[in-house]
Amino acid sequence: MTCGARARILPGALLNNLAVIRKRAPGTRIMAAVKGNAYGHGLDTVARTLADADSFAVARLSEAEALRNLGISKPVVLLTGVLDADELERAVRCDCELVVHTRSQVELLERASGFSIVAWLKIDTGMHRLGFAPGQAPEMMTRLRQCAVVRKLNLITHLAAADNTEDPMTARQFAEFHALSDGFDGDISIANSPAIFAWPEGPAGRRTGKITATSGCVPGSPCTASHRLRRVAGPISGCSRSCSSSAGWSIQNG
Repeated sequence: MTCGARARILPGALLNNLAVIRKRAPGTRIMAAVKGNAYGHGLDTVARTLADADSFAVARLSEAEALRNLGISKPVVLLTGVLDADELERAVRCDCELVVHTRSQVELLERASGFSIVAWLKIDTGMHRLGFAPGQAPEMMTRLRQCAVVRKLNLITHLAAADNTEDPMTARQFAEFHALSDGFDGDISIANSPAIFAWPEGPAGRRTGKITATSGCVPGSPCTASHRLRRVAGPISGCSRSCSSSAGWSIQNG
């Protein structure tokens, strides 16, 4: 007999964590990241539980479509954007907001017509994974604003080491991003969950009309440990056999 271990998802813990994050970042709209099947916790369960989040973020177009099929009507941000015209058409059908991080994506939107979208220009302030260098951002902002299909332009970046308060990179990233976003008339997204708890001076005073992206409200960073975040999954395992043993006998595994 094989007894497989399972994980029990605790919706109450998810709701607690969302409330803790809202209290920590008052006046900020919360984007719940549910990519990768909600970090393995189950997209259906997590998205329905976090229905009061202000928006959702996913990595794949199929995840955005799944959210719409679940009846989620909140904004859905596609973090990787789209690759071609076919994906763009699918994204428009499910009313995705698109992250734009390559020149080919900008060119795709420049050629498009017949619809309107919200675009998020991704700035690479130090993660060095996706996005435009800060020096390229002004040109891309201008080009996207001139796109007939872009009805609103927002800015987004990704903090690389926010859970390490001794690493100066986060302060540099805040400075780079705020140099571009101060006075910007759209929304911005910069503070992930570690930043909300470890760097309150980063988003502080800059929250009006802006969005803070969370990590699915799942605690996983040392800097979140003391802020009443609760673990949202617990292990469940069956018992293949129970037996009694005489006093003094040993019990071995394997």
